[in-house]
Amino acid sequence: MIYALLDMNHPDVDCLAIAQAVHDHDAATIQHWVNKGVIVHVMQAKSLSGPFYCLWCRDVVSTSNARPPRGLYALAPWHFEHKSDGTCIGYVRSPLLQHAIGIENPSCHGCYILLGRETSPGRNRRDCQTIYDHRTYCHLALMMSPPCV
Repeated sequence: MIYALLDMNHPDVDCLAIAQAVHDHDAATIQHWVNKGVIVHVMQAKSLSGPFYCLWCRDVVSTSNARPPRGLYALAPWHFEHKSDGTCIGYVRSPLLQHAIGIENPSCHGCYILLGRETSPGRNRRDCQTIYDHRTYCHLALMMSPPCV
């Protein structure tokens, strides 16, 4: 995942709003929470000592350069990875579970700037890209100048 909480005791209602913004690719709302110091992007995490927490399950996560997409090499940590088994990735946790917010943690998303570049037929982008549901989109599309596709 690209974003992690800086405090595991943050209110569930805020976590739900952030997770919904990630789900909806709502860059403006995500940036609001980054600016408030509630979440951190993996690119900025190296300047902080942590610990970092999963937005969806609040387990401890750390930056990782493991498991880049086939054919790519991670130049730097490009996503947050669970310290434990990471069972919340790709699942909707039901509200009966502790810290459950009822939003799926997307299973395949990371920062492509930190992979060096994204390569696909006819493209060679150095903007921050995310893969979700076999589609590529930029999670900061609305915030970048010029806008990212």
